[in-house]
Amino acid sequence: MKNKITLFILSFLFFQDMLSVSLVYNMKIRRAVSLGAILQSEQRVFWLLTALPIFYERSRHIVAPTLHQNIYTKDKTAGAIFNIRGITSDHWWLEFTTGLENQKTVSCGTATFKTSRTGFDDIVLSAGKNFFLNDNAQCVVYGICGFPTKTSVNLLEAQGPLVGSRFFGLGAGAEFSYSFIKKLQRSLLAVAQARFVHFFNRKWFPILPCTAQIEPGNITDLFIIMQYRERKDVFEVGYNPTFFTNQGVRFQASHVASPNFVRNSFYANYLHLFMKSWIFKRPGAVGAGFNIGRADIFDTKIAACWFNVSLLF
Repeated sequence: MKNKITLFILSFLFFQDMLSVSLVYNMKIRRAVSLGAILQSEQRVFWLLTALPIFYERSRHIVAPTLHQNIYTKDKTAGAIFNIRGITSDHWWLEFTTGLENQKTVSCGTATFKTSRTGFDDIVLSAGKNFFLNDNAQCVVYGICGFPTKTSVNLLEAQGPLVGSRFFGLGAGAEFSYSFIKKLQRSLLAVAQARFVHFFNRKWFPILPCTAQIEPGNITDLFIIMQYRERKDVFEVGYNPTFFTNQGVRFQASHVASPNFVRNSFYANYLHLFMKSWIFKRPGAVGAGFNIGRADIFDTKIAACWFNVSLLF
């Protein structure tokens, strides 16, 4: 019985940052694929297709003295995020995002094991509308709905599920941008964005008892972005604090709540725009970027780098 209770508590502790490995929710691809205003298509409806090959790494040091636990974990994820966005001439848009990834987890210390999985990340649907307030200011509102492509978990995923969140999510976001410089040769854009996503409770068997439910809670993102374009070259830097709230585990006769925490991330991205690609003869962009982040809880450190290829049809 003592071992089971220990497992339940550890699974709860390890859950803290599990959503960070579901890349479709966490990587900064929204601005990377927002090329419609720059490329100025005259079609009534056009499609922007983006492939984002990516490598992501997360390390943690989990110490629980009362449980005699001292564990180092490292996650490495390699794969690609795929994004399809349809945009209408009156500025409505619909977006589909998923990823195909391989994730490997290595744990050493009082819990030593290796495990891996290859599969599809969650499917995230977004829809919204752009409002042009004047020549320099723009506002965007959108909704988010996320579906897991895999729902089951196993005992080796007590520290977090491999590839995907395993949760249904629902949320919304808003963005405001202002152009300090808006010319044909160059532009300077400041962006502020807020996003909220709620993940729904579910059973977490066999990690938790079949009568218990895990509460993934909410993630709230704030984005502060500066984007500079010189002719066809776009440079972007951003700061992204992510707030994890209302997480916990609900047993039949008790409830264990997790303390809220924040993860701070910084990223940079570069894009080169072109009006006609060599193969498809369509406008688009190529680029690369990186992301670094940290959370005090479990001394969590993350790093990622990616390439970006986008085509407008």
